[in-house]
Amino acid sequence: MWIIAGTIPAPDFSLLVPEREGSAPRAASLSEAGLHLPDGRTVPLERGTAALAATALQTCAALGCTPPALLLAGDTGSGSGSRQLYAWLEKALPGLAPRGLTFHYLFPDVDWHNRLLLAVRELENAPLMVADAGFMYVAKMSGYADAYELFTPDVGELAFLADEKAPHPFYTRGFLLAEEQNIPVLLARAQEHGNCPANLIIKGKADHIIHEGRLHAVVDSPSVPAMECIGGTGDIVTGLVTGLLCTGLSTATAALAAARLARLLAARGLAARCRMIPQLPNESVHVYYHACDAFVNLNPNEIFGMSLLEAMYAGCPPVARHAPGPDLIIENGISGLLCGTVPELAAALDKTTAAMGHAAQSRVNENFLWQNSAELALTLLPKKGKANG
Repeated sequence: MWIIAGTIPAPDFSLLVPEREGSAPRAASLSEAGLHLPDGRTVPLERGTAALAATALQTCAALGCTPPALLLAGDTGSGSGSRQLYAWLEKALPGLAPRGLTFHYLFPDVDWHNRLLLAVRELENAPLMVADAGFMYVAKMSGYADAYELFTPDVGELAFLADEKAPHPFYTRGFLLAEEQNIPVLLARAQEHGNCPANLIIKGKADHIIHEGRLHAVVDSPSVPAMECIGGTGDIVTGLVTGLLCTGLSTATAALAAARLARLLAARGLAARCRMIPQLPNESVHVYYHACDAFVNLNPNEIFGMSLLEAMYAGCPPVARHAPGPDLIIENGISGLLCGTVPELAAALDKTTAAMGHAAQSRVNENFLWQNSAELALTLLPKKGKANG
């Protein structure tokens, strides 16, 4: 289980807590109306923790992995909702035993931070911890920044991390200039004073990926000058890296992919066009298959692939990762396309054709209908009986 912990800027928003693993899952979902929480409430997605959570959910849905659970409190700056969240999580951590935690907009309370960190350290398997926004500030203020796996500051926040005396970014001393060309100096100073973890995504005109304390990569294209004005881009980056970490990717790989994806989404105007449909009635599924240009299966461990057969039966050309099921069902290059990596999948989407859809439909009709399967089974039964003689 991965948990996203943060706040909703509404004073009357009561605490939303994740369910323990093993209980009947109730997942959050998205629509144009906003983020639909498991308890039936809906919150807007403009920015903040809701935008982060929505991005992580979309990422996990696209990659076919378990989405993070949500731990949310209402807080407009008084700190009361954040302290309620801290107190609940401190007691619940042993039962939850999360694999990872992403902390976002929370009131920076050093005492509660340290109590929570102590509870984390008492777990048998310590979770990976990602911090951004208010919780990143308190993680630095506590003196325990090195307990975290990843921070995601912008350049201004990096200047705060570099100032060993500042209790909040507002009080960052003026000689620590928050400018792109100063990133190496600011990073070195933050590291010198133990005010950052070994891994960071430093967001700016060019995003700097720091891994194990060293510059791992710089992502500067595509460049969208208005990125920070089009809907919580910083929150999107942290949501993307959270979703990618949920898949089990390494921190360095997830951080680099998140920075690249955020820029591609902004450059292509896709951030507001991606839509997750968590569930469809059985009687409606065929409508979507017929409307699609391609059906993509991202599961590298697909045993059989009933959804693949459904799409092919509707004449929708499949694009799938190599796995036992797709390798059996799809004739590569004829009735679909088989790929080894996600970039190959992306490239394959430009290669699907209507003829491939017709071939896919024929493949199912000739080999994978219930009648075909029954006839094959009947032909095998006498042979099986003779073999056991």
